[in-house]
Parts: sequence; structure tokens; C-alpha cells
Amino acid sequence: MGQKPQRDLLRTGILTALLTMLVFVVDLQIPLGVSGGVPYVAVVLLGWWFPRKRHIFYLAAVGSALTIAGYYFSPEGGIPWMVVTNRFLALLAIWVTAGLLNLAKAATERVNRANGNLEERVEKRTRQLANEVKEHRQAEAALRESETRLSEAQRIAGLGNWTWNIESDEEWWSAEIYRIFELEPHKFEVSFESFLNRVHPDDRQGLEEAVTRAREKGTAYSIDFRIVLADGTVKTVHEQAEMTRDKASQAVLMIGTIQDITQRKESEARAQSMITAIESLSECVALYDADDRLVFCNAPYRELNHAVPGTLEPGVPFMDHLRAILAKDLVPNAAGREEAWLEERMERHRNPKGPTEISRQDDQWFLASEKRLEDGGYVLLLTDITDMKRAENERREALDQAEKASRAKSEFLATMSHELRTPLNAITGFAEVIGGQYFGPLGDRKYQEYAEDIQASGHHLLDLINDVLDLSAIEAGRFPLDKENLDIREVAEECSRSIADMAERKQISYKIDIPDDIPPCHADRRSMKQILLNLLSNAVKFTPEGGNISLGATAVNGIFTIHVTDTGKGIPTEKLSRLTNPFTRAEPNPHRSQDGAGLGLAIVDSLLKLHGGGMEIESGPEKGTTVTIELPSVIH
Repeated sequence: MGQKPQRDLLRTGILTALLTMLVFVVDLQIPLGVSGGVPYVAVVLLGWWFPRKRHIFYLAAVGSALTIAGYYFSPEGGIPWMVVTNRFLALLAIWVTAGLLNLAKAATERVNRANGNLEERVEKRTRQLANEVKEHRQAEAALRESETRLSEAQRIAGLGNWTWNIESDEEWWSAEIYRIFELEPHKFEVSFESFLNRVHPDDRQGLEEAVTRAREKGTAYSIDFRIVLADGTVKTVHEQAEMTRDKASQAVLMIGTIQDITQRKESEARAQSMITAIESLSECVALYDADDRLVFCNAPYRELNHAVPGTLEPGVPFMDHLRAILAKDLVPNAAGREEAWLEERMERHRNPKGPTEISRQDDQWFLASEKRLEDGGYVLLLTDITDMKRAENERREALDQAEKASRAKSEFLATMSHELRTPLNAITGFAEVIGGQYFGPLGDRKYQEYAEDIQASGHHLLDLINDVLDLSAIEAGRFPLDKENLDIREVAEECSRSIADMAERKQISYKIDIPDDIPPCHADRRSMKQILLNLLSNAVKFTPEGGNISLGATAVNGIFTIHVTDTGKGIPTEKLSRLTNPFTRAEPNPHRSQDGAGLGLAIVDSLLKLHGGGMEIESGPEKGTTVTIELPSVIH
């Protein structure tokens, strides 16, 4: 309660107390019968100014008590029954007044409350109306701002919206559609027909069919088509729309959007051209994103990794791809060390420091180059260097062969110097003895032996020169072959007679194991004799006294096979691959080796190749040697 109501209540209370005391004092001064206590009603009337209705009854009770007190304490006077009646009427007046005053005050309070509620409602409604007006204005402002933002968003996206009332054939376009078509709203009458006239002639039918289907079936459609502007410029737009139907399922309204996708289409075309160009490259190209996931790879890359097609899908991590090719054994130099190779490969991938060579299946080699992009992704380029590696290997092998040939040449010169010097020394020495008649007249038996030695040395020298000339002719492609159907048993026996004396001197057992029904061998007779003589001569030379030599032949499945086996000291395994090289011998020191310049097996190998055949040598220290030759068993 405020200070002012408190002060008013205090003043009213004081006034009531003074008035009550005054009325009581007056009542005590007037004899009974003169006054009936009615003045106490004035005390009750003061209750009107008290804030609560119960104060009226408090005052009525006080007035009643004072009326009764006045009856007892006022001076005597009047008729007794009239005095009592007056006092009773005074009490009745007090309480009737209190009751009426209470009713009046209650009515007044109801009126005041009603007025207060009305004012409150009016004030509340006024505030509501003010808020509604404010909210309406805010909504209008927000709507205008939203429309502005929508218009700006449509302008940025090149996206406009439209509605078409099918019943009235009225169409509405947003401002962006006018901008897309480069038209002025007040100069262009919008209709479906005028819109259709702007569509490229080649795309018009497809659009009409899409609209017709939407109207008939009530379905949405989405389509790309071209439009032609007034100046002839062609744009590509994307349109999508939905149909609204009435209760009778009749199409009444179509709502849709049109977006200018010209730049996107041009970008897609450029991207497709780039993809086509990358696809046509012979190099393997793969593009990975910043998360190491595949974005794109071209045809050569897919062909290289055709065994792991699951890792060629967009989104597959590079690590998964590496593990897949390791699991398929597509990286030969990673065999047995897969995890180490994977760690090394990922380190090069994370920190590329230049191109590196990698090997793949089928003896393929690639030069791998990786380049990081601005967005964190990277491009992997694999250039096929298989031919270059092969050429490098061939060059290395050729260089190695040249070095071997150079060494063989040096060995040959050392051997030839010995081989040529030995018979020439014998020839000149014996000729000097004969010419000087050191043993008397020429008829002496010694001179005949020396003449035989001169003849043997001359034959040896001639054979050596013939071998050199034959090998040179073969390598020069000037060695003619006169092929005929040969009885290989007959040729073998003829060659065995040529080495019989040498084998007999060393007490070597010699055996021919050729079936009587073996078919003829189509070959050059001179070449076959030279081949067999070289093989048999080598067998006799390197077989110790008391050893064994055998020659056998078979013809199976179109292949004619001849093998010569001896029980000699054998040849070290590491030297077998070099025995067919010219001027190469099992024992490189000519002063310690058996007779020969190391040309025999080279001639055999070359003659066999001329016939389309080949040779294989099996040997080992103290295990003897078996030489097997194969020829096509063709009979003419």
C-alpha cells in the first residue's frame, strides 16, 4: 500500500473517532427521550470512506454499543417505553444503514472493478494491436528482405521461378527469368506459346512432350534444353516443374523453375574434352583427392590394374589400391617384403621428390611422377619405360657380350698363336733337319718320320684354318646348305671311323646306339659330319684312357635327337653357358688344354641353328659330359 492511501486512512480514522466521541458526549448531555441515538448513524456513514466493507460493520457495532451505553448513562427523562423504542429504532437505523451502505459499496466496487477490467482490457488490446501492427510491419519488412534475398539468390544462381494457370493460360515470370531471356517485362507478353517460341527448334518437341506428359499424368518433369535470344545467342537452361490438380483431377496450375546452366554445360564440355584427352594418352593417369581417395583414372591406368577392378572406383583410398595389387602379386620387386615396399611407396607418395622407377607385372617398368595440387589432392602419372628398360638391358647385354667377345678374342689370339706356332715350328724344324741332312743322306728312315710329322702338322694347320673360315662364313650368312634325306646311322659310322685310331690309342670303348628303323634326317651331309666329328673328337680328347663314349639317336614327335656321352673329367657348371661362344674352351690356358682352338662347339651350335635346331650340354666335374642336339625331323 502506498503512502497516500495510508495517510487518507489515518485521517478518516481520526475523523471517525472524533465524530463518535462528539456524538457520544452530546448523547450523554441530553436526557433520555429527547434523542433516540439516531446521530450514531452518522458514524456508520463514515464507513463509506474506509477501504474495506467490513469497516462499515465495525462502525455499526461501535455505534450500537454507544447507543446502548447512552441509554444507561444519559440523564433520566421521557416515558420509559418510548425511550426503549427510540433506542431500538436507533439500533435498527444503524444496521439498516450499514446494510444499505455495504450494498452500495459492493455495487460501487463491482462497477469500479468492471471499469478497471475494461480499462485493463482496452489497454491490453491496445498493446496487442500495437504489437500486431509492429509485427505486421516487421513481417512486411522481412518479406521485402526475403524477396530481395531471393531475387539476389536467383540472380546469382541464374534461377528463376514461374507459374502457369492452365485454365486461363496466364503465365507469370520472376525477374530472373526475364534476365535469363534478356527481355524487358513491360515489353514482353508472357504466355506458354511465346515461351515456346524462344526454345531452340531442335529441343522444342522434347519440351512439349515433357509438358504434355506432366499435364496428362500429373507428374513432375526435369529437362535441359536450349533457348535462342533475340540477338541469336544460344543458352542452355534446366527446367523442372510440378503440376497441381483440382478435385476433379484436372490440371489447373503448373509451378516450375528455370536455371541458366550455360556456363556449367560449357565447363562440363571442357572437362569432358580434357577427360577425353587424358583417356587418349598412352601414359597412366590417376587423380586422387586430399583424402587420398580416387577421383578419376584413364584407360591405360585401368588396363594396367585390370586385375583389381574394385580399386578403380571413385572413392577408393590409395592405400587400399596398393594393398590390392600386392595381394595379386602385381609388383614383382615387392615379393617377400610387401610391408616394407608399402611403407617405402607411401613415403614417396606423401613426400614426392621426383620421378621413380617401379616394376609391375609382365616385366613392365614405369616411371612414376606425382604432383600435389592446390586443393591437397595429387596427380599420379605412370610413363611406360618398358622398351627403354629392355633397350638398356639389351645394350648392357650387348656390352657384356662385346666384353666377352673381346676376352674370347684375346684368348683366341693366345690359343691361335700357340696352335699356329706349334705346327709351323714342327714344319720349319723338320724341314731344316731334312734340308741339312743331319742324319746323313735323305734315304734315312728318320727323314720319312719327319716328313710324316710335317704332313700331320700341315693337316692340323689346314683344319684350324678351315674351322676359322667355316665359322666366319656361317656368321656372315655365306654358308650354303645342301639338305638331303640322310641315313644318320651311316653318317655316324663314317665319323666313328675317323676317330677310331685316336680312341684306340687311348683304349676308349666306343658304341653306336641307333635303331635300324630310325627315319632319315633331312640335313646337309657335310654339316652333319662336321657336327658329329666335333662332338666325337671332343669326347675322345677329354675322356681319359679306358673310358667310354656312346652315340645315340631317336626320332619322336617330329624331333630328331642325337646325344653323345663320355666319361671324361667333366666341365664346371659355371662354364657351360660360355662353351658355345667362339674361341672359348673349358681350359683357357692353351699350354695346359687339349688340342683345339675352342671353335668346335661354336661351329656345332651355329650349324644347328642354320638347320633350325639347338644344343644342350649336361656336365659336371668328374661326372662326364652329355651333349644333346635336336633337329626338326622333316623328310622330303
